[in-house]
Amino acid sequence: MKLFAIFGDPVAHSRSPLMHNNVFRELGFNACYTRIHLKDGNKLREVFFKLKLDGANVTVPHKEAAFEACDEVRGFAKKIRVVNTLVNENGKLVGYNTDADGFLYAIEAFSKIKTVLIIGAGLKR
Repeated sequence: MKLFAIFGDPVAHSRSPLMHNNVFRELGFNACYTRIHLKDGNKLREVFFKLKLDGANVTVPHKEAAFEACDEVRGFAKKIRVVNTLVNENGKLVGYNTDADGFLYAIEAFSKIKTVLIIGAGLKR
C-alpha cells in the first residue's frame, strides 16, 4: 500500500484525506492519505522518511522548511523557494510547488478582469 500525507500546523481541519482517499477508492488505487500534525518544520524530512511516505502535501507554516528539506527541487518551486508537494523518488526527497498553477487555473475564467485584491495571512517572521 502506498502512503501519503499532509503536513501542517494546524492540520486537523484539512479535508485532503477525505478527498484523496475517495479518489484512491474510485480508482482502485491501493493507497492511504492521512494528516500529520507537525510543530517543527525542521523535522519534516525525518518524519517523512521515518513513516516511509511515498508523497506528501505541505501546508502552513512548513512550505519554506519543505524547500530546505528536499534533495532536489523542480519547476516553479526553484524560483519561489517554497514547496507544497513532496515525492519520494528512490529515497530522494523531490519538491514541487503546485499552488501557482492551481491559482492561475482557478482565475482563468476571469481573464477580462483588470484589477484584483488578494488578501492573505502573510508570512510570519
